[in-house]
Amino acid sequence: MIATDRKARLAFGMVLGVVIGVAAGSYWATHQLMAVQKSLLQSQVTRTILREILFDLTVADSARNAYLQHRDNRDLRLYYSALSGVSPRVGELRPLLRNSPTQQRTFARFQHSVDERLTLLRQSLWPESNGPAHALHPVAMTSENGTLVEETADLAGQLDNGERERLQTLRTESRKQYRYAVGSLTLETTLSLLFLAVVFHQGAREQKQRIETEEALTETQEGFRSLVESVKDYAIFMLDTEGRVVSWNAGAERIEGYWPSEILGHHFSRFYTDEDVAQGRPERCLRIAADKGKYEEEAWRVRKDGSHFWANAVVTPLRDDAGQVRGFAKIIRDISERKQVEEELQRREELMNAFFRTTPVGLAIFDTEFRCQKLNSTLCAMTGQTVEGSLGKTAVEVLCELGPQVEGWLRKVAATGKPILNQELMGRKPNEPSESGHWITSCFPVANRNGELYEFGLVMLDITERTKAEEALRESEAMLRGLSGRLLKLQDAERRRLARELHDGIGQCLAALKINLEILEKDTSTLALDAKVTKALSESLALADQCLNDTRTVSHLLHPPLLDQVGLLSALRWYVQGFVERSDIRVQLDVPDDFSRLPADLETTLFRVVQESLTNIHRHSGSPAANIRLTSDAESVSVEVTDYGRGIPPEQLRRCNGNWAALGVGIAGMRERVRQLGGQLQVSSNEQRTTVAAILPVGGDA
Repeated sequence: MIATDRKARLAFGMVLGVVIGVAAGSYWATHQLMAVQKSLLQSQVTRTILREILFDLTVADSARNAYLQHRDNRDLRLYYSALSGVSPRVGELRPLLRNSPTQQRTFARFQHSVDERLTLLRQSLWPESNGPAHALHPVAMTSENGTLVEETADLAGQLDNGERERLQTLRTESRKQYRYAVGSLTLETTLSLLFLAVVFHQGAREQKQRIETEEALTETQEGFRSLVESVKDYAIFMLDTEGRVVSWNAGAERIEGYWPSEILGHHFSRFYTDEDVAQGRPERCLRIAADKGKYEEEAWRVRKDGSHFWANAVVTPLRDDAGQVRGFAKIIRDISERKQVEEELQRREELMNAFFRTTPVGLAIFDTEFRCQKLNSTLCAMTGQTVEGSLGKTAVEVLCELGPQVEGWLRKVAATGKPILNQELMGRKPNEPSESGHWITSCFPVANRNGELYEFGLVMLDITERTKAEEALRESEAMLRGLSGRLLKLQDAERRRLARELHDGIGQCLAALKINLEILEKDTSTLALDAKVTKALSESLALADQCLNDTRTVSHLLHPPLLDQVGLLSALRWYVQGFVERSDIRVQLDVPDDFSRLPADLETTLFRVVQESLTNIHRHSGSPAANIRLTSDAESVSVEVTDYGRGIPPEQLRRCNGNWAALGVGIAGMRERVRQLGGQLQVSSNEQRTTVAAILPVGGDA
């Protein structure tokens, strides 16, 4: 409707503009026509005056000749009458020719010729000095007079021809202007009639639209009234100028709790708390709304049952055509839930700010230009700057030497939208440039609901002291490993020494004792000794033989001589054979045919791993069989000892793999031996089998 009215007004304005333009054109055409008609009249008058001048000159000349012949005073009067009319007509002719420079020049010559001719004519008859006044003395005319007559006639003809041509041109222009004026007037008349028709149509249309608008407005008002009355999320009601309720909708009934019959005609101050009423807040609300055109506030309101709710209230004055306030419209919305959400958000923000202030981790927020917008005191302590002095600065300005690397991470986060976490940062401390520091740094993006990045977070944890402690711990572990290695070497050396002493000392003594007992038994076999003596001698010989065998076995177990003499493979075969005999456990030794000798440390470690593993199988597994598999390549050698017993409990297995047991005892001792040579020991176990695997680099110590 608005667009249609706008188009109608635009068309009306265009028609009116065209009518005005055509009227102006018609006026101009009429003015031009009148100017042409005036010019035509001037040209006609000019030609008439020329003819009259020539005629007067001719009459004066003829009257002069007649008077000279007949001496008739009537001819003389005619002569003077003709001469007296020439000069005024010449004067009338000048302004008529001012628009044409050519005619002006011709007129000047014409005027000069007429003046000379008049002079000659006046001189041809002049009174005698002593005679009567009417006595004239004739003067003979010369040939000059005839020349002047011809010249005057010729110049008059030129002027007449010029005016005739100008008259023809003006007549053509007059006809053209006449046609244009008639056409303009016709068009003006047509457009005027069209304009009147448009005005009439527009008036009728506006009247129809006004009627339709009033009907639609009535329907809209009814619909709006129904809508307002049916709205339940907003309390919408009307107040009179005194603040009494004059209308009440369903939303007001739901929010405030009053039925229409309970509230209509009552003052709206009953919706306010007692404190607000005592302070005159309801009246101030209406006064501000009337003065400023609107009043809005958020405050506590009271329901019929006395409960309070947080409300958003808007009061708007209703004015008549004269601008006088006739009442107020008030809209109340229950925003208690929003207030609770805002309070919760505020509580969370306060909690976050408290965490931000008190956390031992350095925190900072940067904008998209990587300028600091917020940071905590912990980060300020790291940088040696104040919070106020750091705001608005770039990462380089805040973090000094650490800034370029941090800003690079922030730019990468901005480019990828992905966080960069747990990056170790090393450099000189910003607050103490003479000392070096270590930090764990993380950068992360902050996006809005649309996924657009608008901020970036920085987290810095100072681990300088922890790094120093770790370095000290690593140094201690290195020292402990060195000590452990030396202890293991001392242990092997002690085993070799004990093995030699058992073999060379006690073993030899026992061998000699056995020999002596055998000689004694042989020498006394012919003697009739007491049975007890014979039995004691036999038992002593058996005990000596058993001690000799046990000493030899213990010596070989402490350090088998085959390991040094012929290598790991022979030592394992000897040990496995003895283990099978002692334990009744079937053991399969799987060794490749091309297995060659290894460095002594490697062979000793592998032998001890097999020895300890078989001992554990015999003591704890209950397995009837075991399998030993030895493999090697150009870079490493490995051994696996597998049994098929009850397995290792999960907790004990975790302790084994976690190296929790004491050094030199069981699996922990094996692990330390392997680690001294740069290898790895892994124990795996389930209900079906247990495997101890050791892998050692062939190159020696790591």
